Amino acid sequence: MPRTGLSQEELRERAVDVTLAQLRKVGSEKLRLVDVAKAMDVKHTSLYPHFANKAALVDAVTAKWLLESEEALAKVCAMDLPARERVEQWFMTRYTMNRDRAQNDAEVFHAYNLASDAKQPAVVHHLAALRQQMADLMRELGYEGDTAMERARLILRAMVFFIHPAMIADHAEEDHSAHLRDTLDCLLKGMKVRDF
Repeated sequence: MPRTGLSQEELRERAVDVTLAQLRKVGSEKLRLVDVAKAMDVKHTSLYPHFANKAALVDAVTAKWLLESEEALAKVCAMDLPARERVEQWFMTRYTMNRDRAQNDAEVFHAYNLASDAKQPAVVHHLAALRQQMADLMRELGYEGDTAMERARLILRAMVFFIHPAMIADHAEEDHSAHLRDTLDCLLKGMKVRDF
């Protein structure tokens, strides 16, 4: 254990939590690893085994944030509803969560948007997990094999206005839930989705 009395894992988790608070307070541009260590009352060198630099700290915060989203969307996938309703609920949940974050946690959402643009590993992993969730839903709608993943990619691209962080941030003040439902309904009808 380090002299902090925390295990290495606890130290890492505490650093992620403090980084999240610092991001909210000063934004990603002014965030410094030294300030995170100071807020934790540890030497900044004790963070280097876990985070090589500020970018690694922000990536860890982003990964934690994205995991929360994945878990919420996985719960939607597991609901006892027809698959078509779960597809709609999945998009609504993703849109609502991200819009809320863009409005109420703007600094962290901005950091997520930057990580998304830079195709950071946590974001790439997150997007792959969400594509798989959607492909599983497409299978339940009757698409088989590679076609399920193709349909998942198609519908995710078509719904980009409602799920891309930059688009959500640019239009966060407007509620596009009704437009999301209408657009998704048109897409699903065009895909000839049956109500399984």
